[in-house]
Amino acid sequence: MDGLVLLASLFVAAAVTLGILGVYLITRAEDPGVRRLRHIKEGRGREQALPTLILRRHLSGIPVLDLFLARNQRATQLALELERAGVSMPVAQYVAIRLFLAVVAFLLAVIFSGGHPVGLLAGLAGAAVGYMAPAFYLGVLQERRLRSIEKQLPEALSIMSNALRAGFGFLQAMEAAARRLPPPLGPELARTLQDANLGASVEGALRGLVERCRSYDLELVVTAVLVQREVGGNLSEILDNTAHTIRERERIKGEIKTITTMQRWEGNVAALVPVALAGILLLANRQYIGTMLEEPIGQVLLALAAVWQIIGIIVMRRIVSIEV
Repeated sequence: MDGLVLLASLFVAAAVTLGILGVYLITRAEDPGVRRLRHIKEGRGREQALPTLILRRHLSGIPVLDLFLARNQRATQLALELERAGVSMPVAQYVAIRLFLAVVAFLLAVIFSGGHPVGLLAGLAGAAVGYMAPAFYLGVLQERRLRSIEKQLPEALSIMSNALRAGFGFLQAMEAAARRLPPPLGPELARTLQDANLGASVEGALRGLVERCRSYDLELVVTAVLVQREVGGNLSEILDNTAHTIRERERIKGEIKTITTMQRWEGNVAALVPVALAGILLLANRQYIGTMLEEPIGQVLLALAAVWQIIGIIVMRRIVSIEV
């Protein structure tokens, strides 16, 4: 038990340190525009500065730590994931939160186990869950934001097409769309314009927009625009045709979702039945299922059942997921 107390004390100290670091990072965050101007003043090339603008915007806010994290591929990937979720948080703070939740989950599992040897395993499992929970939530935010962007994209293309017909240039048409559209697509277009105004090429700024949004429809639009800039053509007509294609894809997606509704509900019910039966047995006759909960072999079987349950849910979701 003394060893567990010592281990818990170490984890508490680590949690406090991470919390202080997170507060420090929040208060020391550097404005992205100021950082961008500093990079240009230092003489960095236009295309070299663009990845910096995309990936180092939310690393830490501390110049020395930024230099270290910029060389870490995982850190730059996390920065991009935060961008795609629309979360204005430095990478270092995000990692600190994940570690803090892992420590808290570990301590709670060890404390509630009452010093039982299984408590250490439960603590490790809780730490894994606490560490992965923010990543799961970040994925949910990314999907939600992606759906919003793809819903707004046809309207943005219509606004830009009308502006081009009225005699505006491409960047002016994009500015008109950025002003009229609400978040998330409106601010993303405005940020793309800001990148272009601060020294990035139009092609680089558009590719940065695709990287931040990770939308197939948006990538289709950017590809069409870049091809038109190379070979020429009626950009207004191209945008209209692209908007029509995107609307048709959304219509087909809606039809597929309607057709597969029954199958998705069947999969959800099949996944909930074992959990519901276990809950009923616990309430109706705890002794009947108590042996499986108390014996080591029963705990192993329950863990295996949970793993297979998760695998089954993933397989069923993949079956009813149809790409268009």
